[in-house]
Amino acid sequence: MYRTKNTSTLTLFGVSSPTTATKQRLRWTSELHELFVNAVSQLGGPDRATPKGILTAMAVPGLTLYHIKSHLQKYRLSICLPVYQATDNSKIERKDNIDNITNMDSASLDKTLELQIEVQKRFDEQLEIQRQLQLRIGAQVRYLQEITEDLPLVFEDKQKKQSENDNYPVKKVKKPRIGDQAALFLSANKLDSYVTD
Repeated sequence: MYRTKNTSTLTLFGVSSPTTATKQRLRWTSELHELFVNAVSQLGGPDRATPKGILTAMAVPGLTLYHIKSHLQKYRLSICLPVYQATDNSKIERKDNIDNITNMDSASLDKTLELQIEVQKRFDEQLEIQRQLQLRIGAQVRYLQEITEDLPLVFEDKQKKQSENDNYPVKKVKKPRIGDQAALFLSANKLDSYVTD
């Protein structure tokens, strides 16, 4: 809530109805300012937002174009002006990013740029390594699927040949586990043939 200079008038957002011909002074509360900031951001930021657009976006009864113009001007200035901070000695220090950038010598700017480029190169290398690993994993999955499909046939053929030679009745062979299958058929040359770029 906020109050106008006429303290007897209070509304939900503290905006008095424009009953008098004089301009009412408005105290911006945090709630009202939050509505203002939301309206400004909806309209494209402080440089693109117009007072009339903000007034319609806020839709607060009793708020005038004069109030919006004044607050928008102060809001723009607060964004553009450098931030001031009080130090331990109660002196005010100016903190301005633009001054900090211009005070940096070109060597430190070059070094910063080189570091940024180096970080980007490392990031790209990591992405390439990750892509290669994903290709390898996909190749191993395809290879293991092929092995598991072919393995029962291999064992059945081997069992039939053994039973024909020994004249023993054919017994059912227990299907080996996947780890056993991989150990039997894993070959680096064959695995590389499954890797595609």
